Amino acid sequence: MEGQAEFVGWNLAFADGESLYADTREFVLAPEKLAQYGGTDGLDALADYTDEGLEYYIGAMAVELLVAHYGWEPTLEVLRGLNQDTSECGSSDPTYRKFSESFFATFGMTIEDFSQHVGAYVSWASGG
Repeated sequence: MEGQAEFVGWNLAFADGESLYADTREFVLAPEKLAQYGGTDGLDALADYTDEGLEYYIGAMAVELLVAHYGWEPTLEVLRGLNQDTSECGSSDPTYRKFSESFFATFGMTIEDFSQHVGAYVSWASGG
């Protein structure tokens, strides 16, 4: 979730009428930041806040990859597939859908499978 907010911020960042997307992305791809992420840890490793802020940086790269491959609409569809009230995560409500289920229904892959793509993408994008 933090990656979505970060990625949208990249797209909305402007100064003097110029997009700051490339500058912001370059900051995120700094080797000292990405060195903290092994790529094989999977996105589950970013479920909690990290001291390095990786949930923002790697999360944004994950969203960038989804948007580049599928476009904006499917990435938003994942969110639409969730209940509006997430306070009942263990709910027996048959309309409740966890993020992982909504992700799979939208993209046809598990988060674990997508994690491998993200690790490779982050490595490629950072010149690794």
